[in-house]
Amino acid sequence: MNIIVIRRVHLTAVTLSIVLATLGCSSIEENPIEKNIAPADLRIALAVTDLNLGKNRIAFGVIEPGIGPIQDADVILETYFLDGNPDKSPVEILGTVFRKWPTNQGGVYTTNATFANPGNWGILARVDQKTGDSRVASANIVIKKKSLSPYIGSKAPQSFTKTASLGDDMSHITSDPNPHMPLYAKSISEAVTSGKVSVILFATPAFCRTATCGPQVKTIGRLEKKMGDSVNFLHVEIYDNPHEILGDLANAEVSPEVRKWNLPSEPWTFVVDSEGTISDRFEGFATEGEIREAISSLTR
Repeated sequence: MNIIVIRRVHLTAVTLSIVLATLGCSSIEENPIEKNIAPADLRIALAVTDLNLGKNRIAFGVIEPGIGPIQDADVILETYFLDGNPDKSPVEILGTVFRKWPTNQGGVYTTNATFANPGNWGILARVDQKTGDSRVASANIVIKKKSLSPYIGSKAPQSFTKTASLGDDMSHITSDPNPHMPLYAKSISEAVTSGKVSVILFATPAFCRTATCGPQVKTIGRLEKKMGDSVNFLHVEIYDNPHEILGDLANAEVSPEVRKWNLPSEPWTFVVDSEGTISDRFEGFATEGEIREAISSLTR
């Protein structure tokens, strides 16, 4: 039976550097990508854990040891295939966007990278300084043939998640203390067979170990208010019994419908096209702008 394994990936300005130890980060000295590059004096903190062949959203922070996260800089990301590859030139050179979080607790850089081979890869971030100099940070990543969770291009699993009717006790459906009711109007199965684009968020606002679930639910709620006539927006609670947890996750039971998605962390947001195929996915917090971009690519 698949179970959700929650990893602690709370990337605030205070804790982002701690993620280096928990998610893994290597420097150029430890794993040279290009021998002619100066040793890395910065560090990458990855905010994603489940990467596979094909298109992937890469979200990461850049840390200056002893100082903290570097925010809103010009950062270029290069990808390198390392397994048995004598040519250490980059496979892709990608621009990134700094995504500021609405909680005023920092943000991450994001880009979309495409991986053609499974195995060991390296990523290298070039941070342009105002002086014209460039500083670098690097990390190792492992690309799997198939991700743990549903991947881009796969069909959304048919899940008969809980829905709400007027008068329902919402504490049995969501741990959000102030739920936006339209997010609970349809089950996943109803949404992905409706002929509309769907945005499906898996999160547990009251019990989120990454502290980003609540802000993510609010983001989805704002989008629903603006776009709900043409796009389905759903929030799916991670736990089947939020009303019985009472602050102790030892009492929590993961929803059997959530288990079908085999999520390795929280929160996760999936964008599903009108045919029920996953077109984008976001591990961790995704900004309103990112989700709008993913929707727009399907509704142009």
